[in-house]
Amino acid sequence: MKNKEYLFLFKRGGFDTVWARTLPSAREKAITLYKDQPNDLVLVETVRLASLNMIKELESKSFRRFNSTI
Repeated sequence: MKNKEYLFLFKRGGFDTVWARTLPSAREKAITLYKDQPNDLVLVETVRLASLNMIKELESKSFRRFNSTI
């Protein structure tokens, strides 16, 4: 089984991705990756298989939100 890219959101806003073989292992990796960073609380229920379109859309929204605060 090949690794797939999974996307997840943070409670504070923003997103990241992890590579895993299954959804449960992606959830575990996301939590482990950010466990020592209290400002980056992973919303486990948002972990899902990523598509290029999803990532582009989130990047676009993040960029617009960032620019509106400048």
